[in-house]
Amino acid sequence: MAVLQELSQSLLNLNSGHSLPVLLQRMLAQKSRELQALVEINRSMAGSLDLEALLALIATETRRLLEFDGVAIRLIEGGTLIKAAQAGSGDLAPPSVALDGDESLGVTVVKENLALAINNVAHEATLAAGYLALLSEQGCQSVLGVPLRAGDRVIGAVVGIAKSQREFQPDEISLMTALADQAVIAFQNCTAAKESRAKADELRRTSQEFEEARRAKAKFISTVSHELRTPLQVIIGYADLLKDGVVGRSKQESGHVLKTIAQNAEMLDRLIGNVLALTKAEIKETALDNSLASIEAVIEQVRRYAERLRPNESIEFCWKIEKGLPPIDTDLAKLYEILQNLVANACKFTVEGKIEVRVANLRSRNRFEFSVADTGCGIGKNDREKIFDEFYQAKQAKSDRTGIGLGLSVVKKYLSLMQGEIAVESRLGKGATFTFTLPYSIS
Repeated sequence: MAVLQELSQSLLNLNSGHSLPVLLQRMLAQKSRELQALVEINRSMAGSLDLEALLALIATETRRLLEFDGVAIRLIEGGTLIKAAQAGSGDLAPPSVALDGDESLGVTVVKENLALAINNVAHEATLAAGYLALLSEQGCQSVLGVPLRAGDRVIGAVVGIAKSQREFQPDEISLMTALADQAVIAFQNCTAAKESRAKADELRRTSQEFEEARRAKAKFISTVSHELRTPLQVIIGYADLLKDGVVGRSKQESGHVLKTIAQNAEMLDRLIGNVLALTKAEIKETALDNSLASIEAVIEQVRRYAERLRPNESIEFCWKIEKGLPPIDTDLAKLYEILQNLVANACKFTVEGKIEVRVANLRSRNRFEFSVADTGCGIGKNDREKIFDEFYQAKQAKSDRTGIGLGLSVVKKYLSLMQGEIAVESRLGKGATFTFTLPYSIS
């Protein structure tokens, strides 16, 4: 750009300091204006990455220097040439033209990758008659178009129209080509900057996601370690007391200790099972193993599990299973895990009251409806939208029992595999009801 400025100034000095023929003075003045325009365009490109504004400037300078009535700069976008900038009567051109089937000057310039000059529209025969007639109707007598070349690739065209008849000279075509080159540079600079920003944004997002994953992993390991250690310590502690004869002197006392050990073993088994289930689901190894069984058989398994898990005698279990249910053809192990997790979740947040398990036949939909309702502390509205997320734990003010936030996530993932649907209804302090449906048979 500095070289252009020096050359422009030298031409001005030469013109003003010497007595030159009028024609030569005009030529020098014109070249000076052209160089000054190129300087201004270069200065704008160095300070801005606004492609629309830069192309508008180039269109304006092209119109001014070549004394066109209108200039349009078009860029290829898909299978069309879109109008990216205009100056003067550039609005005479449509917003976009198809590359296939259209025979306008811009399309012809792009396809042939050549500068084309029409000195007299009325006597032109190389372009489509309809296009030439349209130019005549709009009062255009001469048209000049040059391609926008990015290396060996054509990315668009610049078209100038004149309402007076013109004889386009080689130096005018060269000037328009030079201005077209500036448009290409502006396009490449802005595109590169946009891609660079996109890559930087993507890198920043990846970095953030990596950091979040790192923190989540650390939290997960810490939480899982704590949650696994808690029931394990209870099991080891009570086993030591039994071994040393500190407890278990009576049948009632032994039964209480053994029940506590069994409950914590169940809790430990469930935690490990959820971690394994989630891991398999994440790496797409989870497969369905369907078999036919009665709903009553599944519920009987859940009933035995619930009795082992019952935290205290203040909680009553109710079982309401509709009579005459047809058999279910599904992955029974996963169905059991779903119900197991929902019952365990109800026990976790219910200090006293009732936990009710219901199964109904939705005959009109060929589905079963299962529900697990409790009278526990309930779930807030904001938490209800997140409880099925991995590792999310609702903040329950009335419960001091913790977890790793995987049970409901496993429930959701399994149901999505088994063509199931789940919903939750709850109010704080009023308990919660989880309801899910499954088809009679997985297709």
